[in-house]
Amino acid sequence: MVFEDKESYVANANSPEQDARYRRMAELFAGEPEWHDGEIVYASRQPASAAAACEPPPWIAEGI
Repeated sequence: MVFEDKESYVANANSPEQDARYRRMAELFAGEPEWHDGEIVYASRQPASAAAACEPPPWIAEGI
């Protein structure tokens, strides 16, 4: 997932909606995930909008 800036990333990480999505998905994990935050220094294409870049994939949104 790519965010426009760090503030957008932090806001998403702290949102109750993101926490709920994570908890639903975490039920399927075999173990605890490893987190590797990074910074993209080059991208050849920008997302159409920040909102579109932050939407969960359809299979998560549909509750599959």
